Amino acid sequence: MSLENFINKQKNASNAEGNRLSTTGSNGGKLSAGAALNKKIDELTNKKTEAAKSSIPNSTSTILASRQTNGAIRRLSNATKVATVPTEEAIKNLASSIEKQVEAEMIANSAHISFVIDRSSSMYGSEDEVVSNTNNFISEQAELAYDTKISVTLFNDSPRVKIDGVPAKNRPMLDTYRPDGTTSLYDAICYAAKQADKHARQKHNIHVIVTDGEDCTSSLTIDEARSLITAQRRRGDYYLLLSNGPNAAELAKSLGIDPEMAADFDKEGDGFKIIFDTINKIIGDLRKKGTIDHDWADAIKKHKQNPALTVRDVARLATASTMKLLM
Repeated sequence: MSLENFINKQKNASNAEGNRLSTTGSNGGKLSAGAALNKKIDELTNKKTEAAKSSIPNSTSTILASRQTNGAIRRLSNATKVATVPTEEAIKNLASSIEKQVEAEMIANSAHISFVIDRSSSMYGSEDEVVSNTNNFISEQAELAYDTKISVTLFNDSPRVKIDGVPAKNRPMLDTYRPDGTTSLYDAICYAAKQADKHARQKHNIHVIVTDGEDCTSSLTIDEARSLITAQRRRGDYYLLLSNGPNAAELAKSLGIDPEMAADFDKEGDGFKIIFDTINKIIGDLRKKGTIDHDWADAIKKHKQNPALTVRDVARLATASTMKLLM
C-alpha cells in the first residue's frame, strides 16, 4: 500500500472513531479526536512532501522521508484506534518528540565543506570552470533538506577567504576567480584549517585541497601544515587532495593526508565538473552510510587518463564496468 493510500485510510478511520467518541460525549470538547489527529497527520505529510521535493539525483534520502517520521505518522494514526481520546497535552508531547527526532537527524547529517583552491598564474584559463562549478555545487547542496556549510579559500602567494562557513541554503556564490601570482600551498592549508576551527563542528567535516603546483613561497613550513591536518584528521575530519601538478599520492603523504584520499586530475574539459560531482557524491555517501567508497576518485582518474572524456562519457564507462562485475 502506498504512503498516500495508507494516510487516507487512517484519516478515514480516525474520522469514524472521532465521530463515535463525539457522539457518545467522550471527547469533552468541540474538536473530535479524529479531526485533531488528522490535523497533525496533515502537517507531517505536508512537511514530508515539501522536503522530498528538495532531493536531487544520487543524493541521500531527505530528512522528513526518514523512518522516524514515517513511524511518527503511523503512531498518530494508531492513536485513533484506542478508546481514550488523546488530550491536547498528549498530542503536543508527541509532536515535541517528533521534532526532537528530526533535529537529531539533521545534526547527524550536517556537513561543513571547506575548499582550498589554487589560483596561482598556472591556473590561468580555468576561471569560468572554477566559478561555475563551485556555484553549481553550492546550489545543489542548497536544495537538500540537510544543512551544509560552505567555506572557500582561494590562494596564490597568499590565502584569501571568499566564503566563510556560510550555509548553502543562503546560496553564497563565488563572485571572482583571477589566477595570478605564485603558490603558497602550506600557508593556505594552515589558514583554511584555522578558519574552519572557528566554526561549530558539524557531523561531517570535509577539507578539499585543489592545486596544480608545488609550494614555493609559503612563510609557514610543511611540518606546520602537516601538524594541523593530523590534528583535524584525528578528531574525525576528512582531507582530500586533488593535484594537477605534483604526484597527488606523494604530496598527500608528505602533508599527513591518506594517499588513498588523493587523486591526480586534469583541469581541461570537464575536469572541474567531475571533481565537484565527485565531492557531491562523497557527501551523499557519508550521510547515507558514514563511509567514503574506496573507488571514490574513479571518475577523476578516468578523465585524467583521457581529458577528452565528458561527464556523460565517464558515467557511461562506470556503468559498463558495473555491468561487467555483475555478469
